[in-house]
Parts: sequence; C-alpha cells; structure tokens
Amino acid sequence: MQENTALEADFIRLLQQQNNAQLVTLLRELLKRYPALLPEITHLLHAEPHAKEPLTSDDSGDELDEELTEDWDFSSVEVPQDTTIAASVPSLDINRYRLRLAADSSHRAEDPSATELQHDLREIYDEAETCKELHDLPGALALYELLIDARLSSTEDTLQTIFDAQLDNALPTLEMLLSEASSSVQFTPAQSMVTLLSREQRQGWLERLFALWLTRIEQHSVGERLQLMLHTIAWSEDTALLHRLTQQELHQHSTHEYTNIVDFQQLHRIRLLERFLRTLPAK
Repeated sequence: MQENTALEADFIRLLQQQNNAQLVTLLRELLKRYPALLPEITHLLHAEPHAKEPLTSDDSGDELDEELTEDWDFSSVEVPQDTTIAASVPSLDINRYRLRLAADSSHRAEDPSATELQHDLREIYDEAETCKELHDLPGALALYELLIDARLSSTEDTLQTIFDAQLDNALPTLEMLLSEASSSVQFTPAQSMVTLLSREQRQGWLERLFALWLTRIEQHSVGERLQLMLHTIAWSEDTALLHRLTQQELHQHSTHEYTNIVDFQQLHRIRLLERFLRTLPAK
C-alpha cells in the first residue's frame, strides 16, 4: 500500500511539473491509444466546477496536499481540433507540386527517362512521410491525393509505370492514414463530435481508390491490397456507392454484339468485379 501511495505521489508531482500544453498533449496521446476513455473524460470535463476534485493521495504529507490545491488554469490553452498530437507544421504548397508534375508530363519528349518526374515523385512522397511523422494527416492525405490524381490523369505507359512504382511504396502508409482519419474524431465549436474525414471526403477517397484499383485490378498483390483498402475505409453508408461504381464498370464491359472472338482478359476482369460485388454488404 505504501509503495502504491509513493508511486501515486510521484505521478502527481510529474503531472504538476508539466505545462498546460504538455498536459493537453499527454491527454490526447492517451485518447489516441485508448479511445474508449473519450466519453468518460468528456463527461468529466463537462462536470460542474464544484464537482471537480483535485488529484489526491490519502497517505501523502501536508506538503503534497498543499501542492494539490493549486488551480490548473487551462483557459489559455487552445486545443487542436483533432485527436492526434499537435505539432508545428509548415504550410504546404500543394499547387507548387501540382505544377511540377504537370511540367514533368509535358517535358516527357525532352526527357525520355523521365528522371525529373521520378525526382519530384520521390520528393512528394518524402514530404508526405514528413507530414505523417508530424501527425499532419490532412497534409499527408493531400499529397497522396495529388499523386493518385496525377496517376489517373496520365495517359502514357512509361509515366504510369513510374507513378505505380511510387504509389506501391506508399499504399501501406496511405491505408494506415485513411483508416486513422476515417475513425478519428474532432470537436466542433458546438462541442459535437465529427470524424476527421467528412462523409464527402471519405467517399471522394473511395471513388479515387476504386479508379486506381481498376488500373491495377489484374495485378494480384496490388489489386488485392487496394480492394482491402476499400473495405477498410468504407462505412456502412458507403455500400450503395461501391455497388454503383462496380455496376457501372460492369456495364462498360457488357456488350450485345455477337462475336466468335473471346476476350479472356475482359472476362477475367468481369469475374474480378463480380467477385468484389459479392463481397459488399447488401444495400
């Protein structure tokens, strides 16, 4: 009992040695690891001031009791709106990267090896990794969105291959970021909770990933990973969207023309789409 009391007293002293911002960061890291605590902590924070009791230790001395009566004023702390750790993140110039990718594609004839594109893709990927390390989910996702959209708009085989090589490296990180963003919550000024990704943003990502999946659907390992990402990110309310996207693609492959020539690649693609459709919950 005495050992537990000493540990509790040490813990309280450590808390009181932290400044307000450090305590907020500590609380947010705790919520990140144990999200089930969020409702209880929110209830305690909304409690009336007279109901809030200072941290105490039953067997601690008078000196510790005096320390515990000190008021901790959090009124000057501006709590960031998402549940990840706050960090000082430089603003991203997404348009600068977009213009560089456009220039790389237009200079393709002058640079058959597309070395400039490879360099810029690597820089964008590294920038996204930096955003991830700084817990800047919106910044990281904006950069990955740029990469995927540039890949989807590319029409040249060599450029597509270069994009695919970089995106293959990014998919595990992107899956983790999207999974976290679609489940993380933030507080509105009205103190209601919303997800970090809005419904529109999440469904925009599902459409983007579905289109990317179609470009790699016949490549087993990548296709399987992208299909898994769709299932991981989608909510139950997104089922109708995935049904619609899949059925539209199947319709593109349907034909009423009679022919004796069998397109086995197209048949394989149809089978993969039908298999994906069967994995979706009923609407």
